[in-house]
Amino acid sequence: MEYNVENWLKERGYGTSQDGGTLSVTDKAGKTYALDTSGFTAENGTYKAGSDSIRAVLAASGAGGPAGYTPLRNTLAAKGATVGYDSAADAPIVNGQMLNKNDKRLVKVGDDYWIDEGYAESFIPKQYENPYRDKISSLLSELTEMQFSYDPQKDASLKAAQDQAMLAAKQSANARGLLGGSTAEIMRQRAAQDLVPEYEQMAYSRYLAERNAKLDTLSLLGTLADNAFSEYKGMEDLQLDRKKYAQEVQNSADNRAAQKREEALKQKELEQDATLTREKLAQENASASFSNQLDKVLALGVVDEEAAAVLGLNVGTLTADQLQFIAKLNAAVESERNAAARAEQERTDALAKEDRDWEREKELLNLQTDAKIRVANAK
Repeated sequence: MEYNVENWLKERGYGTSQDGGTLSVTDKAGKTYALDTSGFTAENGTYKAGSDSIRAVLAASGAGGPAGYTPLRNTLAAKGATVGYDSAADAPIVNGQMLNKNDKRLVKVGDDYWIDEGYAESFIPKQYENPYRDKISSLLSELTEMQFSYDPQKDASLKAAQDQAMLAAKQSANARGLLGGSTAEIMRQRAAQDLVPEYEQMAYSRYLAERNAKLDTLSLLGTLADNAFSEYKGMEDLQLDRKKYAQEVQNSADNRAAQKREEALKQKELEQDATLTREKLAQENASASFSNQLDKVLALGVVDEEAAAVLGLNVGTLTADQLQFIAKLNAAVESERNAAARAEQERTDALAKEDRDWEREKELLNLQTDAKIRVANAK
C-alpha cells in the first residue's frame, strides 16, 4: 500500500518541506535532512511510497537517529530477528523479549525506535560455529600424516643398549681368550644386531600409543563439540519458543484491540440506528398527523380543535390569512423533509468516514508491529 509521504512523516513527528522537487524532513532536534526520493512515486507534486520504502530512506539519510544508532524495526527484521511492539507498554519486542523503552541504547523518533548498533548486534541470530573445529581439523591432519617408520641409526636408546651389549660381548670374548680375533668381533656385532627387532617393536608400541592418544583426544573433542551444539540448539529452540509465544501474544493483543474497536463501532451504529428510527417514527407520525389535519381543514373549510392543536390555527372558518399560513406550513414541511434527507445523507457519510478511519487505524497499528507484516519473513 502506498501512502502520502508527507502525511506519513508528519504523523510520526517529522516536519516536512519541498523545494523544487526536493523533499526534506526535520526531526524533533531541529536537524534537517534531504531525502532520496528516487524510489518514490510523484503524483501532482505529491510523493507516494510504501511505509517500508519511507523507513528505508529515513534510515539511509540518518534522519532523526543519533550517530551510532539504526532503525530498530527495519535493521533487526532484515537480519532475521523477530520484531514486535507492545502497544500497552509502548515498548518494542525483539525475539520475544520486551525491551526497556527507557534504556539509553534506545531512542524514539516519532513512533519508531532507533537502537544502538552494538546493542542491535546482540539480537541478530548468529550462525553456529564449532568452538573445537580448529583443534579437530589439526588432529585429523596429524593422524592422516602419521606413518610408522624405524631407523635404527637414529634411535639413541638402541645405540646405548648396543654399546652395552658389545662391551659385554667383548668381556665374554676376553674371558674365553678370544681377544682381538674375528670371533670376538662377530660376537660384538651379533650382540648389537640382536637388539634391533626389540627396539623396533618398542618404537612401534610408542607410535601406537601416540596414535591412540590422538584418537582418544579426537573422540573427546567430538563429544565436546556435540555437547556445545546441543547447548546452542537448546538455546536456539528456547529463543524460537519465546519468539513464537511473543508473536502469539502480539497477535492476540492485536485481535482483541481490533475486536473491541469493531464491537464499539457496531454498538455505536446500533445506537445511532435506534435513535434515527425513533426520530424517523416520530417525524413520520407528526407528518402524517399534520397531513391528515391539513387535508381535513382544506376539505371542510373549517378548523376544529384537533386541527387547531396540530396546525397552530384558530378554531373556526378558514380565512384568507389562515390559507396563507397553510401555504407557509406546506413550504415548511417540504423544507423539513429536505433537511431530514440531508441529515440522513450526512449520517451515512459519517459512518463511511468512520469505517475509513478504522481501516487507517488498523494500518497504523500494523506499522507499529510485525504481527501481521513480517512473521513469515523474519525467520
